[in-house]
Amino acid sequence: MWYFVSLYLQQVLDFSAIEAGLSFLPMTLAIIIASSFAGRLVARFGAGRLLSAGMALVGVGMLVFSTLRPDGSYLGDVLLPSLLTAFGIGLSFVPVTIAATAGVKHDDAGLASGLVNTSRQFGGSLGLAILATVASTHTAGIAHGGRISVSELTSGFHAAFVVGAAFGLAGALTAGVALARRPRRGRAAAAGE
Repeated sequence: MWYFVSLYLQQVLDFSAIEAGLSFLPMTLAIIIASSFAGRLVARFGAGRLLSAGMALVGVGMLVFSTLRPDGSYLGDVLLPSLLTAFGIGLSFVPVTIAATAGVKHDDAGLASGLVNTSRQFGGSLGLAILATVASTHTAGIAHGGRISVSELTSGFHAAFVVGAAFGLAGALTAGVALARRPRRGRAAAAGE
């Protein structure tokens, strides 16, 4: 999201680098707020359900991003989907860590946590590579080798956001099926391990 939104803000809406950076502050605040509530929500609904809800918000936010206009604005086109996506990200961080480290022996907790962080970095890199390829291939396909217009560039972003939305919604479905049905164990059982 941040990569394509940054490009959209700077190359389509003509934001300066500092303006684009400052426009990400509401997203950062949304992640902080959502993450602060995520622990309590996991205790109430379970990690799988909260992860599924967070990933669904990411998918919906990306779908809304796919409607960006070449003549759009920050308030009218960027703010709402960025907040939806960022709130979903914030809701997802805590439950994915809990789900990935649940049942791991105390001696292996550091290793499990390291694998979670590594998979986040690897997944982000791979996802960005896929989405950048989708966007650039789509844009090049409609530009016909000429100078790329703002409309063609935005169309490439649309394609990337649709694929990103599919990733988010697939993650929501996977979490819902694989984790939401897993029964929650009592604190005494978890403490015994």
